[in-house]
Amino acid sequence: MTTKNETERYGFAEFTCTHCKHHDKLDIALIRDLIAPKPIKCSACCTQVQLGTADHKALEAHFNKGERLGKMAFMIALPFFAVTLVLSLMYGAIATIPCVITGLLLGAMLKGEFSSLGVVSLPLEPVPIIKNFSDLEAQAFTLY
Repeated sequence: MTTKNETERYGFAEFTCTHCKHHDKLDIALIRDLIAPKPIKCSACCTQVQLGTADHKALEAHFNKGERLGKMAFMIALPFFAVTLVLSLMYGAIATIPCVITGLLLGAMLKGEFSSLGVVSLPLEPVPIIKNFSDLEAQAFTLY
């Protein structure tokens, strides 16, 4: 069962199927499959596709950086809102105004960090079809 978070599109990566030239932004669950590395189906031509080795490493680094930024934003926001709540209850509007201004500045800094993440464009290559057992053995040895 997928969660709501896994069905959302990952906006920082665009993928192109080299078989049909279809461009798409994938769900987070499909990106996790590509990082795993598991082949996925192209939404346009239903061909099994996968990332190349160099592209796999680039996607994994990009995805991990995005996760770290999200965790950092959460770790900053949670204590900030707790302190803001306590100060506003203790001192009223006098403390609320500087906290709101500080929150806007922190939000602008985090937005800048997320925009610096950029969008990476990666090709998805069709999975090779294995015709006999010797091809399967050769592919298994190259993967491990």
